[in-house]
Parts: sequence; structure tokens; C-alpha cells
Amino acid sequence: MEAAARKRERVLAEVSQRDVAAAATGRLNESVFANPDLSPGQVTSLVDILREFRGRTGDF
Repeated sequence: MEAAARKRERVLAEVSQRDVAAAATGRLNESVFANPDLSPGQVTSLVDILREFRGRTGDF
């Protein structure tokens, strides 16, 4: 296979993966995170825990 054809296939695969990830992210956000069925206090606690966890792992 020529180099240009391999490059086109790689680019197509990368674009397809991004499209799949974006679609999955949208569905996940709509079905899970938009209504987590938690009280406001529980959401605050969860966000605090996740912020601390992410900080410890160097995420931000």
C-alpha cells in the first residue's frame, strides 16, 4: 500500500474515533450527568471529592 493511502486511512480512523467519542460523550452526559438523582449537597460533596482526587493525580 502506498504511503498516501496509509495516511488517508489513518486520518479517516482518527476522525471516526473522534466522532464516536463525541457521540458517546453526548449520550453519557444526557443520560447520566444531566440528572444524577443526587441532592445538591451530594453533588457538592461528589465534586469536592473528585477535585481532590484529580488534584492528587496531577490532573489539575
